[in-house]
Amino acid sequence: MRTLAAIVTIAVVLGALPVAARTAQGRDVRYADDRLSIDVENMPLREVLATIAEASGAKLVGEPQDGERAITLVIESSPAEDALRRLLGAQPFALRYKKDGTLKSIVLVAPSNEPAAPTVAARPPAPAPTPVPVALGRPLAVDGALAASLDAKEAPFAQVMDLAMRSDDKAVRWQAAQVTVEALDGDADLREAFLKTYGNLNPQLAAGTIQHDPNGQEFVRFLAENARTDELRRRAAAVIGALSERE
Repeated sequence: MRTLAAIVTIAVVLGALPVAARTAQGRDVRYADDRLSIDVENMPLREVLATIAEASGAKLVGEPQDGERAITLVIESSPAEDALRRLLGAQPFALRYKKDGTLKSIVLVAPSNEPAAPTVAARPPAPAPTPVPVALGRPLAVDGALAASLDAKEAPFAQVMDLAMRSDDKAVRWQAAQVTVEALDGDADLREAFLKTYGNLNPQLAAGTIQHDPNGQEFVRFLAENARTDELRRRAAAVIGALSERE
């Protein structure tokens, strides 16, 4: 009976501890109350982010800009947003939460690499990747179904755009697309950052990315039909044309 009581006591104590993902000795990530404790040494950024996702139960969306960069870092009980900002540097990201306040997903906005023209001649090494513009983290005001989905009245551009292409709710997708396109039309700096990040909407590259993604195709069509900026409409229409060629 004493043995049983001891087991129950241990289980209760363990259940109260923060969620943790331990990868190896000296490599430890803990998440509790939307705060992160990180103790890693020479661990690739990609693995650190995957371990954070495991510890928090959140879905990791997107790719880090420099996933193989070795991270040596000790953070003790820092707000999740601050800890991720230290890890990611200039790369924009967004945190999405469930209605109960728990972390749902970590959304990374990764830079795109436009394909170089085919050649058999020797080429010099490619330049270092340009940091993703921080303009994509610009907060946007939201309301209606979109605000209800986010459980907030404001969200970063990158997060709103993610909902425009990934939400299972059509009403949320439509409203997110509307907010995204209005923001792009109204802010030249944001528009430039968007095009730079997404490879200037290269028709073949973009078409290949969304070829089997109905929601992504829906967003590009919305952009082509509703954007007031000629450049956005023209580039989106070119992507739709490239999609038609693949059918």
